[in-house]
Amino acid sequence: MIISTAWIKEYTDLPNLSFQEIALGITLCVCEVEQVLPDPHNLNEALLDIDNKSLTHRPDLWGHYGMAREFSAVFKCPLKPFPFRDLQEYPGTKNAPGPVSVRVAQGSGCLGFEGLCMDNIKVGPSPAWMQQRLVACGLRSLNNITDISNYVMLETGMPLHIFDRAKIRGSRITVKPAQKKCALTTLDKTQRHIEPGDTLIYDELGPLSIPGVMGGLDSSVTCGTTQIFIEAANWDSVRVRQTSVRLGLRTDASRRYEKSLDSEQLKTAMFRAAALVMQLCPEARIMGNLESFYPELQKTPAPITVTANHIRETLGRDLDVEEISRILTSLDFGVTENKQGLSVKVPSFRATKDISCRADIVEEIGRITGYGNIAPKPPKGPVEPVRLPPLKKLERSIKDFLVLKGEMFEIMTHPLVGETLLKTAEWPDLNQGLVLANPISCEHDRVRPSLVPSMLEKAGINAKARDRFSMMETGRTYHPGEDFSMEVPRLCVSVYDRKTAPLGTLSGIIERMAGFLGTGAALERPKGIPVLQWQGCYSAQVLELGDRKAPAGRVFTVHPSMLARFGIKGHMAMADINLLRLQALLSETRIRYRPQPPYPSSGFDCTVLAGTTTCAADILEPLKPLTAQTPEITNLRVVDIFEINTAQKAVTLKITFKGIDHTLTGEWISNTSDKAVGLLGKAGFPLKQ
Repeated sequence: MIISTAWIKEYTDLPNLSFQEIALGITLCVCEVEQVLPDPHNLNEALLDIDNKSLTHRPDLWGHYGMAREFSAVFKCPLKPFPFRDLQEYPGTKNAPGPVSVRVAQGSGCLGFEGLCMDNIKVGPSPAWMQQRLVACGLRSLNNITDISNYVMLETGMPLHIFDRAKIRGSRITVKPAQKKCALTTLDKTQRHIEPGDTLIYDELGPLSIPGVMGGLDSSVTCGTTQIFIEAANWDSVRVRQTSVRLGLRTDASRRYEKSLDSEQLKTAMFRAAALVMQLCPEARIMGNLESFYPELQKTPAPITVTANHIRETLGRDLDVEEISRILTSLDFGVTENKQGLSVKVPSFRATKDISCRADIVEEIGRITGYGNIAPKPPKGPVEPVRLPPLKKLERSIKDFLVLKGEMFEIMTHPLVGETLLKTAEWPDLNQGLVLANPISCEHDRVRPSLVPSMLEKAGINAKARDRFSMMETGRTYHPGEDFSMEVPRLCVSVYDRKTAPLGTLSGIIERMAGFLGTGAALERPKGIPVLQWQGCYSAQVLELGDRKAPAGRVFTVHPSMLARFGIKGHMAMADINLLRLQALLSETRIRYRPQPPYPSSGFDCTVLAGTTTCAADILEPLKPLTAQTPEITNLRVVDIFEINTAQKAVTLKITFKGIDHTLTGEWISNTSDKAVGLLGKAGFPLKQ
């Protein structure tokens, strides 16, 4: 929005400041000035480009007079009265019905309507001073009557519309919602399609304009106009916004109505428009009374009581009552001092969506005196570090381990997914009960039931450029529950390799992560019915973490057919872990510390034969009774796996022995190693010769 300093100086006696100093003062106390532009018609003045977003809750600042009020408060200069005269001072017929009457129907969204008929109008070019100001503020000059409506809008912030009264069919106009679909050609010569429920202004034969948005072309002022009907009205902000967005028609009027204007300013805008018409058309006459309609008076907020001590304590500045009263009075607040403190009456143009409580009054004082002038002081209360909740600590520990030890990249996918993604992943739960009412797109129309589909989607993108990679993500999944939805924090990990199966690699990482976190949970093969009811899981290669009745998570190989759905060529293993259950495992685990035995350790390696489809966990299973009975066995793991032929593979195991309170003898180590070899042989895993 463009503000002219020359226009501002008509209402205030600004001090002798540079334009940059004026812009800085307004930026610090009122709103952001994006840039200062020279006025092309007056080199001694400037144009301030105001950021519209900083005026969202201040409809009074969409007019020059409202901005001048802020200038007067910031720079401590008097504000001049707004220039308008009462209609009784102008020639014409008074105390009689006008040529056009107004009827406003219920449900039309009209918050106030003022209508005035004028005759003896002579349409022509506007005077140079009006044209220059309109052009400087970004509007083009059309003719003196149309320019008056734009001029008053820029001056007061209240949009107007002027009809050619000769083109109004009949003697009555009606404001009401459309009952059926129809079409109306607006001032931009575009045919707009009206939907039932849209508010329109009708004459006795059809629609004339779309109130709050744009007038109709057929009733517009032209060079032959001699009779006019001036409309000053206020409209419901929500309905104006809905109509404007649906029609794709954003106008200067609709932008202002969307801010919730003050209906008490309608007469001011009407009187100012009539004064300008009489100034530019001295022979004009007012015809009949002012047609007024207000469905209900705007509720005046009750006075707000605030004390000077509260303002001083909140802002941290020593302000006397006189200075506080001066600031509020300069902003048109009514201030009365009583026993309770200061009773502040809020002006109507600040009561639409702005000032409503004591904190708002303090804010008015703070912004005018300048927040930058507040001396910083330490807080009175104790400052203590924020303690992370246990779940957040667990998440950070997991990320630290997987990034530093697992060499993984962390990704963050959107919590909103689409039905297409879930169906591509053949996920059993489409979360139909948690679909958004108005999604931003069909690809983000519901909350995710799992992290797995999004992980597969991102893996498909990365697999096109890399032969191997590892990714992890922590996030919430959403499931229908009693209180609308139930959120579950989860961890999803994926390891991809174009050539070899990475299940063993991922299993080792997850087991080491469990040990790092302090839980004794291990990965084991599930028994009985398959635990994953997902078609994308290769059911023969699934491992569970923790208790089999309620496992904390699972590690599995993704089926090749599912990889093909996402364009992934190669092999992929994934882990899906419920962090709440993992946290429960940690709370059940007791960590006991004992000194490291000073006695040396000894290792025993052996290579056994197994079928190519045999899992490493099946080979280690026969040795579990031995490790449970022999505390001197401190470690048992698979060292290497290599294929011999299409039917057999060789698996190398390593057993580590270490005495707790004495050095182990060679005979003991040899006997225990023979027991291990014998157990493997009985289970069908003979030594490789």
